[in-house]
Amino acid sequence: MRPPLTLTFRHIERSGALENRARELGSRLARFNKRIAQCHMTLEGPDSHGGTGASYFVNIDLSVPGAQIHADSLHADGAAHHDIYLALRDAFHNAKRQLQDLHRDRSRPVRGSYSSSPNSYHMAFNTANAKAKPSPSIQLKYHITDSFKS
Repeated sequence: MRPPLTLTFRHIERSGALENRARELGSRLARFNKRIAQCHMTLEGPDSHGGTGASYFVNIDLSVPGAQIHADSLHADGAAHHDIYLALRDAFHNAKRQLQDLHRDRSRPVRGSYSSSPNSYHMAFNTANAKAKPSPSIQLKYHITDSFKS
């Protein structure tokens, strides 16, 4: 199932080719998480007030159960792109990486969790911290919580 996708164009003309490419990349994100509830892409062109050179920016906001993902196309130094298709590609790769990280974090077993074996806690604790020796009466419980990335 394809996630609901909304597109917003700011300071840029809506073209069929650009819209088709954005929709294609939006549907490809569903490969990395089948539970995407909403996908919103904002494609921005250079401001109409003029400026130095063309700068294009793409922002992708995804909603998945328990998390919000915000990805953009900015370079590490904060610079925008001179081509809208390159900006779209970079924002897609950023969103894809964040979805993969979320999947990896959620599928990772919780360290120190209990199993049916009474010694499983001590084995997990001793693996993580070989110097500390917990007493048998200490019981710790770890929780996985989703953090919002911005």
